Amino acid sequence: FFGTAATERVAAGGVELTLLLGRRYRGSAALFAELLRSQLATYRELFGADPQARRFLVVVNEGASGDGGAFASSFSQLIAGDADEASRLIWGYTMAHELLHFWNGLSLVPADSREEWFKEGATDYLTIATLARNGWIDEATARRRLENAVLRVLLARRMQGLEMSVREAGERKQEHRLLVYGGGCLAAMALDVELRRASGDRAGLPELVARLFAGYAQPGARYELADIVRAAREVAGADVAPLLERAVGSGEPFDIVPYLAGLGLRLDTFAEEVYIRPEARAAAADRARFAAVFGKR
Repeated sequence: FFGTAATERVAAGGVELTLLLGRRYRGSAALFAELLRSQLATYRELFGADPQARRFLVVVNEGASGDGGAFASSFSQLIAGDADEASRLIWGYTMAHELLHFWNGLSLVPADSREEWFKEGATDYLTIATLARNGWIDEATARRRLENAVLRVLLARRMQGLEMSVREAGERKQEHRLLVYGGGCLAAMALDVELRRASGDRAGLPELVARLFAGYAQPGARYELADIVRAAREVAGADVAPLLERAVGSGEPFDIVPYLAGLGLRLDTFAEEVYIRPEARAAAADRARFAAVFGKR
C-alpha cells in the first residue's frame, strides 16, 4: 500500500484533508474530493464551528468489509470493489459518516459508552439528512436508509435476542452494533421530530447538536445524557427526558410510528420485511417537515 498509494489534498469548511489512496482508487480522487468538499462545508454550517483539529488524514484502500473507522485526526475506509458513481451509495455513505465524526465523536465526546447511541446514531441520521439535502441521495433512498435502521433493531431484538437498552448496548458496541446504530438512528430521528413539533419547526436536531458543540467541544469536556436533555430544553423548550427513556433507556420496544408520522411517513412491516413510505393522508405540516429535513436544497 505505502509503495503504490497516491495523495490528494482537499480543503473546505476551514478543514484540510490529505487523502491517501490505494492503487485501485487513485483514479477516483475527484469523486472522493467532490463529496468531501460538499459534506465538509455542510458539517461546518451544521455545527457552527470547525472541529478541534484542522488537518486530517483519510486513508482509502480495498477491503471486503467496506467498513470505516474514525481515529484521532483521521479515518480509514475500506471499499469493496470499484469506487465509482454507481457504488457511491455505499462508499459515499461510509465516507460521509466517518467525516461527520470529526465533529460528533472526536470533538464532541460522550462521557462514557452509554451515549454511543448519540455518537453513532445521531451521526447516522444527520448523514442521511445531509446527503439528501446536498443531492447525493434522493428522498426514496433516504427513506430506505430509515428502513435499514428499523430493520437493524428488529434483527437485534428478534434474531440476536438482545433485551438490554440501547444505552446499555453501547458498552459492547461492536457486538451490539445493530442495536446501537439502528436504535440510535431512530432515537435521533424521534428527537428531531419532537424538537421540531415543540418549537413550531424553528429548531430540531441540528440546533441541538450545535448547542452541544458550543458547550462541550473542547479538550477535556464530556457530555452526558442530562446535557442532551438540557440542550433540547434550551433550543426548543421541550422536555425530551421521557422520550429518551423510552427510546434508549428502556429494553422495551420503542414505537417509532408516531415520529415517522411527524415526517409524513408510514411504516409497514411483516416478519423481517420493512417498508417506509409517504403517508397519503399526512398533514401538510408533516410533509413540509420531511422536506425541511431531507429535501434537496
